[in-house]
Amino acid sequence: NLTNTLAADSLMRAFGRQGRFIQPALASLDSAGLRAFFAELGIATACPDGEHVYPASNRARDVRDALWSECKKLGVAIRMGWQVTELVTAAGEAAHDAAATRIAGVQTNHGFVACRCVILASGGKSYPTLGATGAGYELAKHVGHSIVSPIPALVGLVTKEGWPGRLAGASVASARVWIDMPKASKIGVTGDVLFTHNGISGPVVLDISGDVAEMLEANQIVQLRLELVAGRNEKSWLADLDRWAQSDGTKLIRSMLVKYVPAGLVDVLLKKAGVAAESRCAHLDRAARNAIASLLAGAPLAVTRTEGFDKAIVTRGGVSLKEVNPRTLESRCVSGLFFAGEVLDLDGPCGGYNLQWAFSSGQLAGESAGKK
Repeated sequence: NLTNTLAADSLMRAFGRQGRFIQPALASLDSAGLRAFFAELGIATACPDGEHVYPASNRARDVRDALWSECKKLGVAIRMGWQVTELVTAAGEAAHDAAATRIAGVQTNHGFVACRCVILASGGKSYPTLGATGAGYELAKHVGHSIVSPIPALVGLVTKEGWPGRLAGASVASARVWIDMPKASKIGVTGDVLFTHNGISGPVVLDISGDVAEMLEANQIVQLRLELVAGRNEKSWLADLDRWAQSDGTKLIRSMLVKYVPAGLVDVLLKKAGVAAESRCAHLDRAARNAIASLLAGAPLAVTRTEGFDKAIVTRGGVSLKEVNPRTLESRCVSGLFFAGEVLDLDGPCGGYNLQWAFSSGQLAGESAGKK
């Protein structure tokens, strides 16, 4: 999912309280510009749902290969196996440098390389099997940058309850998940929820996972609520249960609920409510109806941890945005040092937001460094 078709304002809002930071980067390369860029490289894009943009081939390797070929065509020198171990700085020149120090080069495992600009695009700590180490944070910290503690984001959540594991592979469409913690009641997302062997995942869970991970830094458990049909509260479910008792009294409660919720999940919820699956609607007393309605409107889930950086799609945290000029993505601490992508303390939801930020920030950082 390379990008999406949302307007710049909507893209910025998706990044939350720090979304305004990305405005100059989007002005440098927006979604339409990114699609045009790939078209020039021979990569057609498609937007099957009118919002999310993919390579028309649905093959990520085509994008990788096109970028690699363009680098070779432009004569870009790619040093495989070269590890940067230190950003080397020197005293800044008052006439040219805004900061007291400037980039002089980089120290590597193959020796010193002199340069006037460095773009740090090292990513975060997510998916170490693909090479992520978080080394960029240490490089930036060594030259004076503050690092917001990195945590996993866009990641599955592990729950104290075992019942999601019994439904592993099943999903619920159009559910709503929200954080049921003090000062966090407004944090909620609607969409598909996937049950896993040790908890929950799926688009809405991934989108809320960064907030949960932050809360887990200060809490042993973060309480969630799962509204199984978005927009249906406890009162509306009670009304249905009362109506079924009158109009469909001889029918099994299970057969009525499977019209709204997957059968396996109905069985789990009825067991948690203390109601036999073969109970008939007319035989449910008030306590049973209340218990069923309460679970349908907000089944509790206690999250004990995330699935960690090994399975996280992105990293939350990184180089503090306060120390980076959003108009150029140049460091405010070291002249000639620029940043792009996930190494910065900025992350968005699922849906092409983070890749758009990666490409846009890369474009702006490159343009800015080229003018230095």
